[in-house]
Amino acid sequence: MKGTVKKRGTWSYIVDIGRDPITGKRRQKTKSGFPRRKDAEDALRKIINELDEDRFVEPSKESFSSYMEFWFTSHYQKRITETTASSRKYLMDKHLIRENPFANKPLSKITTEDIDVFYNLKLDEEYRTSTIRKLHQLLNQAFGQAVKWKKISFNPVINADPPSVKKEEMQIWSFDEIDLFLNQCKGERHYLTFLIAIYTGMRKGELLGLKWSDIDLEKKSSGYNGPFLTFLIKGIV
Repeated sequence: MKGTVKKRGTWSYIVDIGRDPITGKRRQKTKSGFPRRKDAEDALRKIINELDEDRFVEPSKESFSSYMEFWFTSHYQKRITETTASSRKYLMDKHLIRENPFANKPLSKITTEDIDVFYNLKLDEEYRTSTIRKLHQLLNQAFGQAVKWKKISFNPVINADPPSVKKEEMQIWSFDEIDLFLNQCKGERHYLTFLIAIYTGMRKGELLGLKWSDIDLEKKSSGYNGPFLTFLIKGIV
């Protein structure tokens, strides 16, 4: 048997739960307060069964914010692009650590109710539903990994209720507004960036990835982003 029961006023048990994966030291779990020997033995037997079936989880005592920092730097950011990591890090720091009522709560004590209250708080603060859905995705991935790492036994985000994304009507500038904006920007460092963005519809990542080697000034053409950039080059050169 991996554990024993003893009587010290009330009955208690002590059981080996394996070795610490970092230090390699032997770990034990003790619980007391059982009025009868049979109660302690039943509780001990339950834990031993969980250990044998690899279902036992020793709830983590670390805070949510500490876990999030560790999960993000050691695991999550290694699996996404640098640009995505930067934007997700901002979301995590602002909403899940600095402006989160359960930031300092033990990871293992966070409930589905805590998470739903958090979503409602962000709705009351008038954040976009799309932002809250991104926070939901971050939380789900973080808690899901905590389950895999056996820091918690259940992912509380699974049953949480994030808001549906509300589609917002896109506001498009008129030609007069575009001309006014570009006239105001003339002489500015990013004038050409704005001009290309407006007349080609290129996304931010495409604009930032654009190089001089993508443009043939002699032929007034570009193989980058199709005919729109070529059209613009012909108008500028």
